[in-house]
Amino acid sequence: MEYTRIQETSSPKIGDKMKYPTIRSVNIIGEKTLLVDFSNNEKRRYDVTPC
Repeated sequence: MEYTRIQETSSPKIGDKMKYPTIRSVNIIGEKTLLVDFSNNEKRRYDVTPC
């Protein structure tokens, strides 16, 4: 799996047509990695190391 840095983004506005998947679960792997399971059956690893 590929690591992705978490970045702050703006939330979608009311009336936007694109629907984002919801988070089903989050697991902690080690000290600096999160494994996130989304409603569209996608799993992603996030590196949460402080900048």
